[in-house]
Amino acid sequence: MVDVKMSEKSEMDDYVSKPIQKEKVFKTLARVAEKKPVKPSAEIVEDQASTPDAADLPYDREKVLAWVRGNTDLLADILEQAHEVIDSLLAEVGQAVEARSCESLHTSAHALKSVLSNFYAAEAVHAASVLETMGRENHQDSVDDAYVSLCNAVEVLKNSLYELVKE
Repeated sequence: MVDVKMSEKSEMDDYVSKPIQKEKVFKTLARVAEKKPVKPSAEIVEDQASTPDAADLPYDREKVLAWVRGNTDLLADILEQAHEVIDSLLAEVGQAVEARSCESLHTSAHALKSVLSNFYAAEAVHAASVLETMGRENHQDSVDDAYVSLCNAVEVLKNSLYELVKE
């Protein structure tokens, strides 16, 4: 309780206690995002000629920007934290695939799917969901191919989101 009071006095946006729980961190980040000031519209007006076609993106651009209220600096902060979590969970999925551990595959793919869904990334979420289902149903056929598809979808997503924050 002392830490919460100290964070309020220091004008911190929020507080997450230890042990750190990934889902709590993301929920806190989302809550803080709602409190952050929105950039003036002139800063987020998009030049239609340089904006990628939404159909070509591995995420829903409009929803992601709405989630952070157009604040790409906040999105960059979220991505910095999410990058480590995504890589860690992807490694857990890979270990489960290698070990042919259905239970571990199910839980790690589910956790990764939850994180990826924050970015409205349909293809990456679907790829994680496929592996989650394979783990839940003890289905090992083509698990290696499904993992490669997930890795590719996640890599494309991360690169594309970093391009968004550079704009």
